[in-house]
Amino acid sequence: MHDFKELEADNSSPAANDEDSDILQQSKTISTSSVLATVRKYRQKYPDSVLLVRVGDFYELYFEQADDIGGVLLGLQVVDKKFRNGTVRFTGFPARSLLRYVEILVSQHSLSVALCEQFQEPMQRSFTRKVTRVITPGTLIDESLANTRVHSYILCVMRAENNTLEVQGQQQTGASAEVRKHKNRQQAEALATVEARRRWEQGIAEAMAAEEPPKRRGRPRKKLAAGKLIMKPPRAPRFDPTTVEALDLAEIEDGNTLVDEADPVEVAELVESPDTEAESEIQLSLAWLDLATGDFMVSTGPASELAADLARIRPREILIDGNDSQVQELVSAANPQVATTALGAVAELEATEEAADAQPPANANVHWPMAAAAQQAEALRLVAAAELRSGERLACEAVVGYVRATQGLLAPLQAPQQYTATGHMRMGAATIQALELVRPLGRSGSEAGPTLLGEIDRTRTSAGARLLAQRLLAPSACAEEIERRLDLVDFFADSRARTRTAALLDGVGDVERAVAKLSLNCGGPHDLLLIAQSLRAVAQIRATLRSLSRDGKPGGASGSAPGSEQPAVAVRRMALALQALPRLAREIDAAIRSDAARDVRACGFLNAESSTEVAQLHAALEEKEAARGALQQQWRQEYSCASLRLDGAALGALVEVTRKDATRLRAEADGGFRLVQMLRTRARFEHTSWTHLLAETDLLRTRLRAEELRAFEQLRDAVLAAAPALRTNSRVLAAIDVAAACATVAAERRLVRPRLAPPAAAHVIANGRHPVVEAQLLHDGRQFVANHCRFGAARRLLLVTGPNMGGKSTFLRQVALVSVLAQAGCFVPAAAARLHVVDAIYARIGARDDVARGQSTFMVEMAETADILRHATAQSLVILDEVGRGTATADGVAIAYATLRHLHDTVRCKALFATHYHELLPHVRRLPALAPLHTAVHRSSDGAFAFLHRIVPGVCAASHALYVAQLAGIPKPVLAVARAFAAANSCKPA
Repeated sequence: MHDFKELEADNSSPAANDEDSDILQQSKTISTSSVLATVRKYRQKYPDSVLLVRVGDFYELYFEQADDIGGVLLGLQVVDKKFRNGTVRFTGFPARSLLRYVEILVSQHSLSVALCEQFQEPMQRSFTRKVTRVITPGTLIDESLANTRVHSYILCVMRAENNTLEVQGQQQTGASAEVRKHKNRQQAEALATVEARRRWEQGIAEAMAAEEPPKRRGRPRKKLAAGKLIMKPPRAPRFDPTTVEALDLAEIEDGNTLVDEADPVEVAELVESPDTEAESEIQLSLAWLDLATGDFMVSTGPASELAADLARIRPREILIDGNDSQVQELVSAANPQVATTALGAVAELEATEEAADAQPPANANVHWPMAAAAQQAEALRLVAAAELRSGERLACEAVVGYVRATQGLLAPLQAPQQYTATGHMRMGAATIQALELVRPLGRSGSEAGPTLLGEIDRTRTSAGARLLAQRLLAPSACAEEIERRLDLVDFFADSRARTRTAALLDGVGDVERAVAKLSLNCGGPHDLLLIAQSLRAVAQIRATLRSLSRDGKPGGASGSAPGSEQPAVAVRRMALALQALPRLAREIDAAIRSDAARDVRACGFLNAESSTEVAQLHAALEEKEAARGALQQQWRQEYSCASLRLDGAALGALVEVTRKDATRLRAEADGGFRLVQMLRTRARFEHTSWTHLLAETDLLRTRLRAEELRAFEQLRDAVLAAAPALRTNSRVLAAIDVAAACATVAAERRLVRPRLAPPAAAHVIANGRHPVVEAQLLHDGRQFVANHCRFGAARRLLLVTGPNMGGKSTFLRQVALVSVLAQAGCFVPAAAARLHVVDAIYARIGARDDVARGQSTFMVEMAETADILRHATAQSLVILDEVGRGTATADGVAIAYATLRHLHDTVRCKALFATHYHELLPHVRRLPALAPLHTAVHRSSDGAFAFLHRIVPGVCAASHALYVAQLAGIPKPVLAVARAFAAANSCKPA
């Protein structure tokens, strides 16, 4: 309760002009030196977290965090707050704005936030404060803060001690689950504190002693996104792509390419030096957990695959061994943008042990469904029961301990699942970026822009969206699994099945996240209602799918693959796996009001008819409210005080009137009113009748709140007991959602079911299209030019030449995207497709440097090419664009030639190789498995020039660079000089 003297002093101070100033002034009145002691205590325990302390209806920051965090990052007003022994820097914000500010700190700046909540025991005026939760980038599960359509993984990277699987049920060993957090580079940049500036200047001074360090350090500039230059050719007769006759697969396979008959180049046998890298390369064990869904995965692989793993997993937070500097360097080199936390080797972090093990106050939303230690033991039992390598086990234990230490509790987890690289298509970070699967090129750190995921995502549920993204980043390499996914899409090719199912999926919420929030005591009545609503939708979907599987045509629209399970049978099995749990849904609907608040601490979320006790309490409360109104009206009339108001807020039972009416109450000596506070415009009195009535009302509210919490806890425990069934429902519905979404986009965009070809058959794409580029062109009212592509035993390497802007890169990417979509279980943009299952796709497209790692454009190009040449197999698909262009022509041609020969002679994979190096052609034209292709152009008699974007057999002997420069707007005098220079130096003008 506020001190009246402090309140009166505060009201006599000048009023602030903005809301922040009012907040600060109000909050300063209810803070005491005990708050400062709490701040010091928890700042020592959480030195690398932003400490938000709950004081009344506000969250406050103190000391340097008030300036560095509150002032700089949150834009709050910072003031000096007086204490007995001096002043400290201080700021704060209303508790209702907590989620908004947490989102800024955690999502935007990748900081950790320690929430220090206040608790008040019943019938006591004092508060206790404890840290109940540490919110980190990987533990942010609230749907209002996190993107629920993507996984939010915590990833732990550990050195693999050995690669042998341990015996099932072996005793767990290794580091303790508790951890110590250390500052990372990204946090230091976000804070932008004086200490960071001092260290930066000191480093400059040491490196360049002769120079004076800069006086100011600004924030690093963001790289400008690479823009697209859209150029329209001069008006001239053009090639009309709509007049081209589409070829079927047989015609493409029988077609012969134009290959010159020159003799092949004699190349001496190349002797490779022994490659000892594989022998010396360390092995890393990974464990990654999505706290919101319970997904728990592990894998072990070489350090060279770490960048590809990070690109596929896309973790929000990475845990590493703080004592292993080599692993720290590997993680930093693989992805320096992700927030990284160093773990201590021994148990040192008390973190939320106090909040986890202590009995929380009755009026707080901190009721544990089971002891935190028991939850951790259960999670570690799952880890121990799985067949894991020693490094994987250590990584799992570290993740479990980290979640327990930061959250105080553990959400229901599934047993760790082994991720097998051989069962999935491998794509490295460069490939995922080049193909723009989930993030567009030229927008570092941003997912805004055209991507493959954005173009095909028609999912209706968060779980379905997460599954689709997961499949695109790690397509299956198992033919049987691919066929099962395609069969399910084929089933929903029927518009009736697709429409009915999609409408019902709209009623399914993110149940996995709701269960996680309830288990971590972050959930409320709203989450229970979402689960009940989803269970009702599950019952309808189950009945609909059973009906459709009985009535639908076996094999769907396109027919299932020979020997595979009929789609209708698969759908019927999935429908039977769904559990509607009608009793649980009825109990929630009967107990929780449909308009209930999201916070369980808000009284009144329980239906009055849910129990006799609740009904009686509601009736008694209504009587007390009526008595309050009657008493207020009686005094207004009796003392002629129209301004009289009975106030029962935080200041207690007070009778408030204007200063003018206060003289009437003070004149009534027998009225029982006692003046307690005189303010500028109003006065406050106490009266025994109102004090007793408010105390009775508060007692009823306390009893009702306790009854509501008891009912809520019973429902929550029932939900957690049903967690396995709810998780199964989410998995099944996600697969159905993805299949229906793929069928929807297939109908909208004329996609076809791919056929999987045996190794001896040709890999053929008839009239293939780039799905993202086509969508952009259609949006602008233009048409995409489709192209054929065929690989065979004597046609493994396609050499593509042609001018810039002619469509080479688009052609390369679309061939790769067709395989990605097919193996993800989607239909493909083509007239027809018969495809091999590829074990990996490697892409080296585009030019970019990596200044932060000291790599030039050419170095990045060579590093990506080296990765391809070392790891590609005969079952891989490789697309290379302009290898060797970042250096002198002679060296570049030599590197391009050697790369071509290695792919042709040694790797023997399917590959597309785009180049402007026409010098290569005489040396590679007779390679038996190479076929030349080029992009067609159109030149009119008046010199007009246009791109046809058609890929045709043969060679383009000119790059047409000067024509492209003309289209780009290079001034005519510059073009004239270029042509004169080319003529004078015996260069053929391009």
